[in-house]
Amino acid sequence: MTALLLEHPVVLAFCWLVIEGTLVAVWSSRRTRATRRAVLIGLAALPVLEAVSLLVVTQPERVTSICRDMAAAVERDDMEALARHLDAEFSAVDLDRDAFLDAVSRTLAQFEVKEPYLHQFEVLVSPRDAAVAEFNSSCYVVGTGIRRQRLLSRWRVMFRRRGDTWRMITVEALPLPLSPIRNLRDVLR
Repeated sequence: MTALLLEHPVVLAFCWLVIEGTLVAVWSSRRTRATRRAVLIGLAALPVLEAVSLLVVTQPERVTSICRDMAAAVERDDMEALARHLDAEFSAVDLDRDAFLDAVSRTLAQFEVKEPYLHQFEVLVSPRDAAVAEFNSSCYVVGTGIRRQRLLSRWRVMFRRRGDTWRMITVEALPLPLSPIRNLRDVLR
């Protein structure tokens, strides 16, 4: 219920329309003070619920936002912005934090990433200050000898919360049909 109220404003609006339509139908058949009050409360509820949905940021939404921020940092070739999201204990494919950032930097020197789009997020947050995000990604890749080519991939990113901030502790590429990427080594140079 919390996810519906706070993370899916469009679904919330649709559910509200169904409920409000039912209230109006009941009110039109029984015009009482109570049914009129229910319709008016329902009309006032949608803007309040939508405002709460937009103002409150849940932990899964924070993790999703960080993933999108990291994709934007890769597009801009902004290693400092990317590094801010990596935990001091980060490791991936036998690379520590610094070696990973170096490998990403070398890769971005050879290839240019354009228009990253992350979608189909599945975020699980545990009560132990850990989170796992799985999502699909698509972007255009341009490099020496490579014309603008669309690249599809699927990722699993694990996070740890340090105070109020989520930091990435590991990342792995997952197999996706029609994608040449099978693991993180397929991406890093």
